[in-house]
Amino acid sequence: MSNGLEAPAGPAAFAQFAIHPHAGTDEERDGRGDTGEQNDEAKTLAASFAELVGDEQSGSHADGHFRRSGHGGCGEILGKPIKGVRHDEQAIDQPEATGNRKRRVSRGFFRPGVAIAPATLWNAHMGSDLHVLVLAGGSGERFWPASRHARPKQLLQLFSERTMLEETINRLGDAVPPERVFILTNGVQEAAVRAACPMLPPENIVAEPAKRDTAPAVALGVGLILRRDPRAVMAVLPADHLIRDEAAFRRDLLAGAKVAADSGALLTIGIKPSWACPGFGYIEQGARVAGCEAEVYEVKRFREKPNQEMAEAFLRQGNFRWNAGMFIWSIPAIMGELAKQAPELAAFVARMRTAPDVGALLAEEFPKLPKISVDYAIMEKAARVLELEAGFDWDDVGSWLAVAKYFEQHAESNAANCPLTTIDASHNIVFSAGRKHVALAGVQDLIVIDTGDALLVCHRSEAENIKRLVPHVPAALQ
Repeated sequence: MSNGLEAPAGPAAFAQFAIHPHAGTDEERDGRGDTGEQNDEAKTLAASFAELVGDEQSGSHADGHFRRSGHGGCGEILGKPIKGVRHDEQAIDQPEATGNRKRRVSRGFFRPGVAIAPATLWNAHMGSDLHVLVLAGGSGERFWPASRHARPKQLLQLFSERTMLEETINRLGDAVPPERVFILTNGVQEAAVRAACPMLPPENIVAEPAKRDTAPAVALGVGLILRRDPRAVMAVLPADHLIRDEAAFRRDLLAGAKVAADSGALLTIGIKPSWACPGFGYIEQGARVAGCEAEVYEVKRFREKPNQEMAEAFLRQGNFRWNAGMFIWSIPAIMGELAKQAPELAAFVARMRTAPDVGALLAEEFPKLPKISVDYAIMEKAARVLELEAGFDWDDVGSWLAVAKYFEQHAESNAANCPLTTIDASHNIVFSAGRKHVALAGVQDLIVIDTGDALLVCHRSEAENIKRLVPHVPAALQ
């Protein structure tokens, strides 16, 4: 491998997973003993992979990747019609590898094994193949009382006049067109998410019928994108992180998409730690991948949240990065890993691919999927995972302590988003939804959050325990 990024050789690399031995172990996994049902599920999965690597689908990029007929075609999603998207790139005629017929292949589509090209040569076309899944279903209980079940952290205006979800969508800029951005939320938050994202097609906002953790959510996103473009590149992004350098973020997103498409590996974005944080998962870097302009490394392993002593050891060692929960992969690559590592999720995706009514399928099957994170289900077991080191600033702003760094800083280490008067007060954090004037006298190390209908006062040391308070307040305030 000359540049370290070549993918396995063509469709055969995926076909080996069409009927994987694990696909028939439902009896061991959940007690089902119906062999016929297992075989049908395996056949469904095999058919999905056959279509995934088949000639017809290989040439589906010429006209916006949309199939116009048949169940599961990209002309519809969740039972709603989708308009085709015209591409600006020129299509070219290219002979089939197995015959004399010609097919139309988009110049903007990246093929495994192609050498990494400078970003300036391919950025203009990347958005036509890159899809983004934004996970926006979190509860944000650490931000009570500003956050509620129906208005969690990602729907708060903490840093600007936009919600954090709006900032996440806006950050994509022109790198990804709106019709290729999906948001997963839940029924309680769906209305607020739709109100915050009028720039997206309504059918691209999907409410999960049950809370099942990140692996089923990712599988659902894979299924939605697979219905439109079985060879797309897909990025998974959280909805509630703070990134100020948007240009650098877009550069890394597009560079990561190129690497994922060329390598056939799963890619995660790592953040160089600024301190020994025990609250994050970590990625242990291996060797740097040769032939790539971006900083890309083999992943040795993922490490769960360490204790303080271990976090300090990670920082000293120098090759550990924070796991930001941002992933990039091609649809064939993630389908291959789902088939190997999480066959129940792969079978669910396969059924999504051909379902005439995706909404009905989700209502029936999604609540039954295993409750497991994508790290446990896929990333820690995948055949090859690469890590792109982020060139942008990043903060998951996981508590009021983190948010306070971005408020106006006052004397004696007080921070507030509103007018503040203090006497003999220090190290306090103040947030007022109505920007009312707050006065503090003789108090230290407090968090004071006023939302009009509720007031929180707690010690800074209890910031992580605010979520434990939420179940005890009146239901109307939860």
